[in-house]
Amino acid sequence: MRGIDNPPSRRRSLRLLVAFCCVATAVTVFSLISARSKLPAGEQRLRGHGQSRFPFRVDLDRPFANGTRLNSTSSAPAAALNSSSSLADGLQVPAEPVLDKLPFVATGEPRKEELNNTQPGEIVETQGSRTLREQLFASEMTVGGRKPEWLKPGPCETEDSLCWDHCLPFKGETNVSCAHATRFDLAEENVGKLCHVSVLHLLLEDFLDVVKAGGNATAHFRPLLTLGTLLGSYRNQTLIRWTHDIDLAYFVDEWTPDVRNNLKHGLRAKGYILFKQTIWRVCLSTQHPKAADIYDGEISAKARQNYAGDIPYLDMYGLSEEGDIFKHETVSGTLRSHDVFPLKNFSLLGKQYHAIQRPEALFRLAGYGDFMKERKENHK
Repeated sequence: MRGIDNPPSRRRSLRLLVAFCCVATAVTVFSLISARSKLPAGEQRLRGHGQSRFPFRVDLDRPFANGTRLNSTSSAPAAALNSSSSLADGLQVPAEPVLDKLPFVATGEPRKEELNNTQPGEIVETQGSRTLREQLFASEMTVGGRKPEWLKPGPCETEDSLCWDHCLPFKGETNVSCAHATRFDLAEENVGKLCHVSVLHLLLEDFLDVVKAGGNATAHFRPLLTLGTLLGSYRNQTLIRWTHDIDLAYFVDEWTPDVRNNLKHGLRAKGYILFKQTIWRVCLSTQHPKAADIYDGEISAKARQNYAGDIPYLDMYGLSEEGDIFKHETVSGTLRSHDVFPLKNFSLLGKQYHAIQRPEALFRLAGYGDFMKERKENHK
């Protein structure tokens, strides 16, 4: 009938219109989300006034606290952001931008605040190949640096007493806390409190490693503990805490040109110097890998030359044989064959080393007196 509404038909049309609008809206939203997910991580941004609200591009090269950097082809590590943020969908923003709080640091350089807060003797590791300590040591070795007037940095090209001037000066602690010190203490962060015998133990082990690495050239060469080093092993199985050096003996007939050349080059490769002043000696050069950790400019600048006790070194004493008699360099008197052979093993800092059969005979010849009684005073 004209003029009369048909309510059922109108409601049906309205429902169809609403359903169509909902479907269209859902399709549009789904298309937008799909298109957004295909953007690179650096392009996923929240759009507000046409600008990004998260500084991806501006802070592209700033590192996170763990050293990780953002780049245009990789997403930021989740650990660098708050748990409330998500780079995967880009729909949430951290309350406080983490990147803005991190200063820019060039690769391989220590941060300025790290340099300012560094304490004397403290090592600052960087992404570069050199530590701050190595850089400071290098500056000490230049003209005007804190070093003894006699010190000549670098290798020694001769094999005589002039090499003392190339030896790394170091005077470590000798107190009772050093009674069981070893080379492994050098790896700990206790610079300024290093024991002298820790460096001596390193010198001993490196020397024996070079002998072992010589292969056939040094296979017949047998270094032996002797004098003070043997006494420390014999008495307490440790190095005497106030000793200046390592004492080794060798059989003169085993000291061949091949052995000498092999040791010279092998030791030099490890940062040591082999030279002769009355007897053969070994010391650390300024090119030793541990030189920067060992050297203390304030103390070492006052170091004395030679064997006064301010340089760690190793002495080598020849054992010459004449029939049944053996003569030990620098020691008065002689040893008999049964005092020397068969060689015997002695423990030193948990490791076995060769020595003569009867150390007591050597101690008496060296004038050690009551050698089982440890001295209370240090070397003067």
